[in-house]
Amino acid sequence: MWGLILERKIIFNNGFLSINREVIIIFLIYFILVGLGISGVIYSRYVDEGVKYLLVTPSFLNNSPLNWTTSVWAGVLGIHGTIAALSITFMGMFVSQVSNYSEHGFENICKSMLLRKTSFLKFSLNSIFSLLSGIVLLSCGGGMITYAISIFVSLYFIFNYGSMYLKLYNVTENPTIITDRLFFELDKAKNDYLLIDERRRTIENKFLNMINDFEYIHYGWDSDFINKEQRKLNIFQNNQNVIINDFCPICFKEINNELERFSKVVRTDLRVNLNFIYPLSTSSVHIEVQDGASIDELLISNVTKLLKKGLVFSSAPESFLNYGKYEDAVVISLRNSLFSGNELALDFSIRAIFTLVSETELVKVIHNLNHSFGYTNKKNNIEYSIFAAFYMKVSSEVSGYKNYNIVCDALRSIMDLGRYIYDNEQYDEFYKLISPSLEHRAQYSLGDPEYRFFDLYMSTVRDNILSKNYLAFSLNTRFLTEKFRYPESSDDGETLSIIENKMVSCVRQVITLLIIRLCYLSEKSDGHQEELRIIKQNLMKWLAPSFLEDLFYKSGVYDVIFTVPSEPDFDASRTLRDIPDYEVATFSINNDAFKAVSLLMTQTLFNKNNLNPIFIRNKKEFIKNTKITTHELQSLISYLKGDEFSALLELINEGSSQETNRMEVAEHLESIISVKNELIANSIVSSDLDKVLVNKYIDKVSISLGGYFNKFVDIDSIPVSNSVVCNPFYSLINKREVLQSIDKVHYSMNSSHHAEVFVYAWLHKMLDGIKGQYKDVNEIEDVSELPSDKLITIHYMVKGEASVYRYSKGMRITDSKGVLGLGSPGLYYMDFLSVFSCLRNTNLFDLKIESISDENISLVKGLYNFKDENPLMYALMSIRINLEFINNDGLSFYYISVDSCKKITALHEQKLRLSFNDKKPMDDIGELSD
Repeated sequence: MWGLILERKIIFNNGFLSINREVIIIFLIYFILVGLGISGVIYSRYVDEGVKYLLVTPSFLNNSPLNWTTSVWAGVLGIHGTIAALSITFMGMFVSQVSNYSEHGFENICKSMLLRKTSFLKFSLNSIFSLLSGIVLLSCGGGMITYAISIFVSLYFIFNYGSMYLKLYNVTENPTIITDRLFFELDKAKNDYLLIDERRRTIENKFLNMINDFEYIHYGWDSDFINKEQRKLNIFQNNQNVIINDFCPICFKEINNELERFSKVVRTDLRVNLNFIYPLSTSSVHIEVQDGASIDELLISNVTKLLKKGLVFSSAPESFLNYGKYEDAVVISLRNSLFSGNELALDFSIRAIFTLVSETELVKVIHNLNHSFGYTNKKNNIEYSIFAAFYMKVSSEVSGYKNYNIVCDALRSIMDLGRYIYDNEQYDEFYKLISPSLEHRAQYSLGDPEYRFFDLYMSTVRDNILSKNYLAFSLNTRFLTEKFRYPESSDDGETLSIIENKMVSCVRQVITLLIIRLCYLSEKSDGHQEELRIIKQNLMKWLAPSFLEDLFYKSGVYDVIFTVPSEPDFDASRTLRDIPDYEVATFSINNDAFKAVSLLMTQTLFNKNNLNPIFIRNKKEFIKNTKITTHELQSLISYLKGDEFSALLELINEGSSQETNRMEVAEHLESIISVKNELIANSIVSSDLDKVLVNKYIDKVSISLGGYFNKFVDIDSIPVSNSVVCNPFYSLINKREVLQSIDKVHYSMNSSHHAEVFVYAWLHKMLDGIKGQYKDVNEIEDVSELPSDKLITIHYMVKGEASVYRYSKGMRITDSKGVLGLGSPGLYYMDFLSVFSCLRNTNLFDLKIESISDENISLVKGLYNFKDENPLMYALMSIRINLEFINNDGLSFYYISVDSCKKITALHEQKLRLSFNDKKPMDDIGELSD
């Protein structure tokens, strides 16, 4: 803390001395001169009479030949004083005149720059201190030496005044001098800033490389920061003139060791966000632990001390501070030139921008301009022609940039600002002026292999639709559907080049957006007829753009059309449906895309684009390229055949739903589904089981089995013997349950069902072993006589008796045919552990899941009849329930008859009726309570 305070004091003192050092030096020079002159007068009595006049005024010595010097000296000082007074006034007027000549935003910069260039401070100080020293020396009776020095200084000032006057007059007469100097300073500021920025990146890279070796120090934010407890360390003061200039690796190593020591108790990490050579307010440091844990105060104290030692603070470079001032001035100047509509001022501002900022900083400056408009809601305050000129000038200046992303971001930011400051009508006029430039860049963006200018143009098309700038959108439509052609094509004649791919994708996206808006407006009441007319008119053009004449026969076209976007445009869908941000709505993005695909592929009275699925020559390649799913194909077919599509065709053009080829398109898509199903089957057969899913399935079945067995036996009470290994049971599972998703579909695990199948198979095997044996049956009248709830309940020859099911305990099994030969119909209860002596293996449920292969196909076919199904579409689950049981000298059962169950039920219902009628609650044993 004290180090930072001391640093701030040093910075303050340095700042003070840098302003006043020249004042102090000049003051000391004249103070010494005056001191020496007065000393000469005082000590003149020790000098010979012949030379005493050199130290004392001749008037005092009655030296007649030199008495005139006193009056001359006084006269010169009078002239000096008059000129000094006038000079400050005139110079101030000149400097104010320079401010008037300067562009808005640069007044203070030009003024201070002129004062520095002409050394105006030094001139003013010399004029004042030389006058004061001359007056003091004259008053004290200085001799010829001080007379000569004072006269020389005064004459120097007068000549210097004339020179200064000429300089300032030249500046006021020829303002380009100050403009040239300004641009020189802007260029110098840019170069200095680039050097600083290069140093910043070097320090930052060095810092990142260092903390990569540390386990407990991280850069940036954790994605799971919500579930962490954080504490911000107070090591930065809010001082814009202080920066982090460097760091100490040894100190950060000590911090990591300190964090490691405390992490033995609770995992503790340090998250740093440091912006080197930037104001401290942009940096932060946090200590974090898991949510719910506490952060040790001693650790905070230790880390804070080490951080203050480990970070090197210094005053911000003057060039860095100046750059910020120049950047603000550029934004102010540009904003003022736009509001004033002065194109000359705009030229100046554009030149200033590109003189000051580097290629990487351009977008930042334009964003700052956008933010400067963020506090006004007024529209149309700027002439659209001057704003278009601004766009065109920036577009011209950035034409030499090699980073096309920066160029596109800059131009997009200007157009976004235009949407903010204009209403739709004015923006359409602005867009009309810049449209030729955009179109030229989109079509002839040579040197850009990724065609980012076409992407920029496409983004403006989308924005025009969303903003309902239909005049601007009509310009887009005319260009892309009538004028736009591109000579570049792929070599194989089937696939599409990059630009062709983008063109077809653009068509599908635009048609999707237009259909969303069209369907939404058609459901609303009247009042949107003009908008509907415009949308229909443009939609018909987009369905048959001229460039499709050269592409419709290429299979690559259909790959693009049928590829559903991986990132649906939810924002566009909400905007076109006029859904407010705060309102929750549900709609299917895929359905909107399917409507566009269906409309594109169907030939109608208004759609003659020649697209036809017969050009999908290789269906397997088509499926691979589009990644279209069976569900999506089925949805397309259903939509093509449905009434909703007919209604859409009628909405676009009345009568067009009658003459279409939509059924032929649907038939071709059905043939693709057949190929798709074949590919899916082959994929299932050839795929290896996913080990993670297999283990998860085994775990879930084991848990379910444990739950079933615990219904009738306490597993933990059974003695353990690892020699117990029983024969396996088998079950088939759909192989897709243990494969990663295929065709974007994953089958859920039916673990509970298979566990139930296994436990009943085991029970049947156990009960089959007691057939024909003597059973000791103990009849009871009420289930309260049962020894426990962990029983096996056998519904023996009970048919259609719903009232008995409530009296089942533990695990229920049904013997409707009397296979066990227990006797009279009813419920028989077996206490398993009292009937059998049991041993179990440590691994009670030994489960395996494996693919069906040549090694086990014979076993599987012997167990199951697949008929026409492919057994390789399944996986085999086997389980050994390693539980051995031996009969304990007889079989005993508890028995309750069906009639007893009915009596208990009737009695219970009667008690309930009495309870409700008397409005008295029942006690725990079913008796009425008082």
